[in-house]
Amino acid sequence: MNTLDYILDKFNIESSNPIRLVFKRDDMARMFKDLGFKVGAEIGVYQGHYSESLCIRNPGLKLYCIDPWETYETNAIDPNSTNEKIAHENYEITKKRLAPYNCFLLKKTSMEAIKDFEPNSLDFVYIDANHDKEHVTEDIEEWAKIVRPGGIVSGHDYGHFKHKDRNLDTKEVINDYVKKHNKQLFLVNRNYQTSWFFCK
Repeated sequence: MNTLDYILDKFNIESSNPIRLVFKRDDMARMFKDLGFKVGAEIGVYQGHYSESLCIRNPGLKLYCIDPWETYETNAIDPNSTNEKIAHENYEITKKRLAPYNCFLLKKTSMEAIKDFEPNSLDFVYIDANHDKEHVTEDIEEWAKIVRPGGIVSGHDYGHFKHKDRNLDTKEVINDYVKKHNKQLFLVNRNYQTSWFFCK
């Protein structure tokens, strides 16, 4: 059974686009374990909360945690993005939180880190980095190439976001990608935030 058929069967649903699943992103981490996923990456780690969740729910997971942990003016919705001290503190918090797990912290931007990976080498990727439209587009297009066939491309914050004059429309980017590549899109609820994924 392929990944898409497994998910449709597990939740007893018929294909439509998108399909909204009534579970949390921690349940998505458990699903990765059920699918036998052993190696993945989170792009945009912040303080490592979801990275830890992925590791707790999938013991033995090899996880690449990618984030520059530096100040930058164009961060999506974080008001602390220009505070160098906070950026360093977030890195130290992440190192401590993820020390018990099989995590590899890559202090790089998304496109710097992607050069370290071969195509089709990851079981999954979870994208939660810069939410500017151009960056989201680039992240999905490029990291999808790193995920193997049968793996999952996923991420956080599916929606429209108001932030000054900047274009933070992850929903449009994701919808355009799945339409262009004929993929089934799944949405995962978490309070007011929504994670998303599709099968490679």
